[in-house]
Amino acid sequence: MCTAIACLAAAGRTEAQVFQLRGLRTALGVGWEQANNTVADGTSFGYEDNLFSPLLTLQGSVAVLDPRIFNLDATVDLRLNLREHRSEGSSYDDDDRIGNARFDMTFMSGRGAPLRLYYSLSDSRFQQRPLTADVMPLDLARFGEERTTGFAWDASPRRLPRVQLTGFRTRRRDYGNMLAGQDNNSETVRLEARANQTHKFIRYDVNFTRDSTAFDYPLNEVSSDQAVDFLRAGTTITPAKSLAIDVSGRGSRYDFTAGDGVKRSNGFGGWGGDSAIRWNPSTRWEVTGTYSASTNLAELALSSAAGAETARQVTLPGTTDDATVSFSRRSLYQEGTGWLQYSSAGRSASVAIGGHALSLDPFPFGMATLDLLRTANARADYRMTAGGFDMMVGADAAYGSVSSSRGDQSDYVEGGGRGRLGRSVGRMRFGLDGGARWTTAPYFYPVGGESWYAGAEADFGVTKSARFRLAAKESFMQRDIVVQRGDDRASAYSAGISGPRFDVTYEYLDTDSTAVGLVETWLLQEMRPDQLLLTRPDMFGLLYATTQRTRMLSARLNVARGLDVFARGRLDRREYVGGYELDQDVAQAGIVWGVRQLQVEAGWERFAYTSAFATSTNERLYVRVRRDILIR
Repeated sequence: MCTAIACLAAAGRTEAQVFQLRGLRTALGVGWEQANNTVADGTSFGYEDNLFSPLLTLQGSVAVLDPRIFNLDATVDLRLNLREHRSEGSSYDDDDRIGNARFDMTFMSGRGAPLRLYYSLSDSRFQQRPLTADVMPLDLARFGEERTTGFAWDASPRRLPRVQLTGFRTRRRDYGNMLAGQDNNSETVRLEARANQTHKFIRYDVNFTRDSTAFDYPLNEVSSDQAVDFLRAGTTITPAKSLAIDVSGRGSRYDFTAGDGVKRSNGFGGWGGDSAIRWNPSTRWEVTGTYSASTNLAELALSSAAGAETARQVTLPGTTDDATVSFSRRSLYQEGTGWLQYSSAGRSASVAIGGHALSLDPFPFGMATLDLLRTANARADYRMTAGGFDMMVGADAAYGSVSSSRGDQSDYVEGGGRGRLGRSVGRMRFGLDGGARWTTAPYFYPVGGESWYAGAEADFGVTKSARFRLAAKESFMQRDIVVQRGDDRASAYSAGISGPRFDVTYEYLDTDSTAVGLVETWLLQEMRPDQLLLTRPDMFGLLYATTQRTRMLSARLNVARGLDVFARGRLDRREYVGGYELDQDVAQAGIVWGVRQLQVEAGWERFAYTSAFATSTNERLYVRVRRDILIR
């Protein structure tokens, strides 16, 4: 028999042994920022934003029986964004809510095959209320929800392969009454399996991955499904210390299907492999070789979707409403290299001869492009130290033949050289390096012409703890291909000083490019270069002569323990053919202070863009404070 108090105490001890609170962490935060924008293009337009963001984070961990048997980790984040917007066109208030929750469960972590399960939920709400009903009479709202479930299992039994399995499934839905309407669903699934094992002379690894994504937009009757499968297996065999053989194989498949009245599908797939050998019959001789090959299949299909009224609008001339157009093509890619190298004692000098072969197997129609390349290669390198100087010189050359997808054949000649000189004197180190390359190839080869570079750098100690550095580099490249001829010249300079508690760096970059070619000629006659550059700078940026000058300054200073002050600035000046200019200025400054569980950030940013059309200026001021509370 036990008294009531003794029984309650015994029960409390038993419960404490079953459920163990391992840690609890709470973080409270608040942020505020103000942003404004001004655009001038003959008129004035501006807006002002004020954002207030409270933040709550809760993290905890609970163990059952023993942390090595079962452990539960939980994290909950809640953020509220309260925004006030004022502009000449409209004024409104925004209420945004972003919530995240994640739960991780770990089983048998103290054994050789731990299993982890996790679940996460993300919920967001965006609601906008206009303050001027005559401009925007409707309340706009958007809601989103995302759920993810996943697992990870790692089994490492003795004398058996190590097996790792991971996977997750994510479902997301967005809906609301935005101006264009919004209601879409998506689902992503990923599964990965891997097995590997290492023996005395052999190691192998097998990996399989599947990714699939489905998207549905009912409002526009648009849907799509895509999936990627990838399988790879490899092994490394070392029958002797001087011999290593690597062999691997891979297979992949990509499928895409979309429907919006017309069903479109395409797929890419292939099998391939890589092999490599490295043999050192002595300390001075080395034989290396590589070979890669892959067979690829590309498929494309276009057919009318069952029951779709819009399918009649896209039928091809001379076909029926249910016609299907399909295309399928196989290609074989191959590449191989081989080298025989001799190195002197200490490996200060080396000479190598070898060969290279490349087969792309491109489409036989359309613009001519590279199909087959075969060359004989040679290279030499020499390193030495004399009078306190470290020197290196090298050269390489290749001679062979190339052929195009249309059967054109031509000789191929390539040669290059490089060198470096360096020395250390007391606290000072400096170095010089440079190189040049020439390529003679036909019009269908992707690259050609000549290029060279030269650079210098110096680094010396101002004091025992502070160092000053300087660097300069000049480079040149000439292009001569089927659609464009031109050259690029770039100059780069930098200077900086750094120490244990500070760093200041200044950089200057000057680039000049010229272009004369078929594409540029007709584009400049029919289209404005500024419009093309604004719409697709990645595609049309190199089609025009351009000059760009960039200046950057960055500084960081550790004022006290946990307190850093930083500042950055960047000026860009760009000029294009036709007199089009674009200037971009960026400035940032702020402080970061962290002491124990308190973190404070404050900063200011300014972005300015100036062109022939308009000038836009954006400024932003922000403050964030976060306090962590730990309960053990």
